[in-house]
Amino acid sequence: MAVAVINTRHNSVAANISCWFCCLLLFCVWQVNAEHPDLWVLTNLEPPFSLQNERGQFEGIVVDIANGVLQEANIEQQILAAPWERILKEASSKANVMIFALARTPEREEQFHWITPLTSMIVGVFSLEAPHEQAEQLSELDLTQSFGVLDGDFRHSLLIQTGASNIVVLGNWTQGTEMLLNGDIRNLFMSSIGIQLTCQVLQRDCKHVKRVLTYKQVTSYLALSKGTDGETITALTQAAKRYKHSPEYKQTVDKWISKYEQVDGLSMHLQDGVVNLWPHD
Repeated sequence: MAVAVINTRHNSVAANISCWFCCLLLFCVWQVNAEHPDLWVLTNLEPPFSLQNERGQFEGIVVDIANGVLQEANIEQQILAAPWERILKEASSKANVMIFALARTPEREEQFHWITPLTSMIVGVFSLEAPHEQAEQLSELDLTQSFGVLDGDFRHSLLIQTGASNIVVLGNWTQGTEMLLNGDIRNLFMSSIGIQLTCQVLQRDCKHVKRVLTYKQVTSYLALSKGTDGETITALTQAAKRYKHSPEYKQTVDKWISKYEQVDGLSMHLQDGVVNLWPHD
């Protein structure tokens, strides 16, 4: 009987210690979560810069950069993919939504916290016959020449407003690139990376395609939705700065730039911490 009493007391003490340990562990986990509230990390898949491989894993240069920033901030969170319409809807109604790679536009300027730039592309007019100097404005080009543009695109409206008289409405950018290369249109109002990607799809050499006008430069960012707490904004902003100054960041970017050039035939370069999606001038 005495032995039974001793064992009962021993089991009771052990149970109390176990309970105390579990409470301590839960308290520690609560503290970690309190310091870094759960984020929704969302992206729209845009191959080859963000894609899902055959194993179901997300990969690409912007995926690795986003993961690098999260790791530097000691935040573990799974990346989810969704269409842009869904992503923007979630970000407009929820706090603690992290998005990449979101184009920073004047219309979106006050809608997000812009943490760090990721990639940049040039939107402009491209032709096979380039003058010695680029035009500075659309109105300086010969607006009687043919211009290929997508129906309903903002560039379509811009050409109409500027007075272009020979606008060729395209079904898609691949069609437009092929028409430009075949000489069926004189100009194509597109983006630098769009030209490269469609040339790769067509398996055509586009080294002789020249930019005759730089309309604007569009930069994509890692951003946070409004309402996100200040500590998370500060943590990710500082983490992004540290990560971009680390050897790991340059190694990651160099690895992907080399892969895109060798496998996909794309030319890009790193400048001031941003991946420019066009060949180095």
